[in-house]
Amino acid sequence: MKQLNQNNEFSYRQQGQHLSDTHQWDMLLGSRGIVVIAPHPDDEILGCGALMAACAAQGLPVWVIYLTDGGASRPDLTAHERKRLVLQRQDEAIAGLKALGVPSTSALFVGAPDGQLHTSKAHAKLATYKLHDLILQGSVSSVFVTSQCDAHVDHQSAYALAVRALVSYPGIQLYTYPVSSRIDHDACPVSQSIFDIRLNTSSFVGQKRAALGCHVSQLQTQFPIQGFTLAPEIVEEMCSAPEYFQAMDIPYVS
Repeated sequence: MKQLNQNNEFSYRQQGQHLSDTHQWDMLLGSRGIVVIAPHPDDEILGCGALMAACAAQGLPVWVIYLTDGGASRPDLTAHERKRLVLQRQDEAIAGLKALGVPSTSALFVGAPDGQLHTSKAHAKLATYKLHDLILQGSVSSVFVTSQCDAHVDHQSAYALAVRALVSYPGIQLYTYPVSSRIDHDACPVSQSIFDIRLNTSSFVGQKRAALGCHVSQLQTQFPIQGFTLAPEIVEEMCSAPEYFQAMDIPYVS
């Protein structure tokens, strides 16, 4: 896993839209509500936890669609232990949302096997149904999904799913947010300069840190653990640094 650069920042640059902080917040929050599509529990906090907290603080609805069960983060577990981890990660996700001011009822779990979203048509169909249902309720302005820059297969599958799901909804703006490409730059197949919106999240650092702290199973501890963990310096950087977004142009069909 990559470390921070010598300036204690990730190598992202704001390009394109040089907007004021207020304008950027207003543009991202919209007038109704947002849906965040998370490949795994904690991706939503890492990529747009501050945005979610701001939306909730404005009284706007926030929904999170969790695509996979997150059970592959510990490859050494038995089948029974994996089931327990999946349930733990759901509890952690709900606790993280509450720390951001988002109610537990906003968590929608699809349950695709971690790492296999691209092979599960049934789970992709279920996720699309959940997204369309929220849109048809009339309370969604924007949808946020992991960036096509993220090399993780579930992150790329999530992006492709969101694009396919929104081709018939021209009134909904799709934004992408980077996660794994911020942590491991070598894994990013697309230039990181594409993220044209750089959101100052300083007012929500505490909430974001508390929310991410709820994901105990993913945090690096003093004990060696096989599988994926978030190192303390990565956690701190992702909590205190700006959040980055790219507005996507979808080839809508009528």
